[in-house]
Amino acid sequence: MPSVVFGWNVFLLVMGLMGFAGACVFARGFRRVEVDRTEVRLPRAVILMGLKGADPYLGESLTRMMTLDYPDYELHIAIDRRDDPAWQVAQQAVAETASTHVRIEEFAHDPADGPVNSTNSKVVQLARKLDDSFEFIAMSDGDNMPHPGWLTDLVGPMLDDSRVGATFGNRWFMPPVGRWGSLVRYIWNAMASVMMYLNTMPWGGCFAIRAELVRSCNLVAEWARVIALDAGTPGQLSRHGFQVRFVPQLMMVNREECSVPFCLNFARRQLIWTRLYHPAFYQIVVQTLLGTVAVYGSLALCLVALATADWQSFGWAFGGITVYAWWMFATIMLLEFSVRRSIRAAGEEVAWLTPIKLWRIFWALIVAQTIQAMALLLSIFRRRVAWRGLVLEVNGPYDIRLLGEVAAAEAPAQQEPLTSL
Repeated sequence: MPSVVFGWNVFLLVMGLMGFAGACVFARGFRRVEVDRTEVRLPRAVILMGLKGADPYLGESLTRMMTLDYPDYELHIAIDRRDDPAWQVAQQAVAETASTHVRIEEFAHDPADGPVNSTNSKVVQLARKLDDSFEFIAMSDGDNMPHPGWLTDLVGPMLDDSRVGATFGNRWFMPPVGRWGSLVRYIWNAMASVMMYLNTMPWGGCFAIRAELVRSCNLVAEWARVIALDAGTPGQLSRHGFQVRFVPQLMMVNREECSVPFCLNFARRQLIWTRLYHPAFYQIVVQTLLGTVAVYGSLALCLVALATADWQSFGWAFGGITVYAWWMFATIMLLEFSVRRSIRAAGEEVAWLTPIKLWRIFWALIVAQTIQAMALLLSIFRRRVAWRGLVLEVNGPYDIRLLGEVAAAEAPAQQEPLTSL
């Protein structure tokens, strides 16, 4: 058995090195020097938002979105119904900021479109009404907390490089209380951020695209057929010779808390959209399988060594999984402190970690791996998806049906964007 344990520890070492290497590539992107665009002409832009329900921080999100320092932009919002809580929050934000560049309308689903009543379908409704005066189209979700230069940062790379057709940022969780579910989601999202960066998988909650490409590539018609408009867009732009670029300055803080079951539903939903629309899903399957085998295979070796009183093998097996756990913890911390550079530069508070939270994060690593494995299996074998009072049946990329509405299908009532990952 010692030779088996030795070989297994080599496997753990390789797994740890692969994860850390990916994190290093991601972290390196945050070393980029920011460009001063104060003297650059910023073209006319529009921000599209589809809302359903009032998020915990929706009022602050909309207030920030209405007071950006971008010189010439409009904010267009489509809300589920006039009696939706988001309607009152949006109207109040307009009144408090005295905004004249905001348009709010009620969602009216077009039967010719695909998924009914999703965030995506609201964005499609807004996009169809845009005139040619807008040179850039940005998109945001209700849990996005933009800093004043958010839109400038999104548009900037497309001004600097004509080959860049779209840009995106990503979210980063910093839960102030640190419930177990919140920390598991923090770990899951941290690793997902690396995957999204390496495979150019944009987050629709912080996304911008050249308006001319939307028109010339007929993207609105394509968006109407899917439920995650951000997932298929990179492929469309690539076929026309344009790049999609991640913007390190746009790691958007989310401070919401959640339970472990909520985290599982969250991860499952993101993986479903990835399975439907992105070729990197098979890479996720392989990585999840290897990670799960690494954790539970090590625990099995420890139990076998204990049962056979093979103390030498137990020591090596236990030492191997302990080193692997600390290696993964170091990977998460590398990501945390790399991302903090852009979050701090945006004026956000970053001091959320405490010794107790760090201790919980270490043990939550195993839970996060378990949640990832469960979410992956559910994303493959279960067709029904519950999202904010809606039950959807997922039969294929272009065959997603509304089965009905339920009261409080998920809790807590948070805005969970329908994105690819």
